Amino acid sequence: MESPLQELFLIAVGVLFGFMNSAASSGTAISLPALFYLGLSPAVANATNRIPLLIGFAMAAFNFHRAGAIDWKRTFRMIFPVAVGTAIGALFIGQLSGEDIKILLAVALGISLGLLVLNPRRMIAKWFVREKKISPLSYLIMVAIGIWGVLIVLDTAAFLLFALIFNQGLDIIKANAIKSVLCLTIGIVSAAIFAFNGSVDLITGAWLSVGSIVGSYVGSRFALKESSRKWIFRLITAIILFDIIRLVVDVLIH
Repeated sequence: MESPLQELFLIAVGVLFGFMNSAASSGTAISLPALFYLGLSPAVANATNRIPLLIGFAMAAFNFHRAGAIDWKRTFRMIFPVAVGTAIGALFIGQLSGEDIKILLAVALGISLGLLVLNPRRMIAKWFVREKKISPLSYLIMVAIGIWGVLIVLDTAAFLLFALIFNQGLDIIKANAIKSVLCLTIGIVSAAIFAFNGSVDLITGAWLSVGSIVGSYVGSRFALKESSRKWIFRLITAIILFDIIRLVVDVLIH
């Protein structure tokens, strides 16, 4: 049972987690280390992390919907392949070693950073994009992100943003809005899987969720502002660089 200090700590972590996931991505980069610090095993921490993820993105999706920012026609076409990918990923949970995950993470982070470095103008300023029709490649990308989302979670929101912007030509506000619904889809499917396996710490997840609700509300409001575009770009870049540094340090230590 958590002490009052631990409860406050979890709420604070939840606020940061919710804000980062709603405004940009990678709130998990904060929440998972916090859960490890409290003594949860990697399996339980990964499963428990799905509770605030689910609630936070539900709050973010609600705010985006209320603001009229979600293109539901396009979103509904993306939900199914993401859900299929999440279900496929569930079949492989537990079969990846720690080294396998590190390799996958390094590759994914490198791709993310490369996209940012090679095409920064498209990620900032006025976002000169031309919305494209959903292609077969778009569906395959969504399936792949769904698989990634249930296996590793980290940077799933960032990959969705990149896919919606670079592959489908959406602007940052519309992409962020659709991202929230797709992340909610991944959260629902993966949370159900982990709950069925009995690996979720409900009390810890509940305290994280309290903070996540607040952070998601603030983050989604921030993401709707025109002025947020360059800050979201900077935040995603900083998160990815932090993840790369943390991965390198972890490899060197071990």
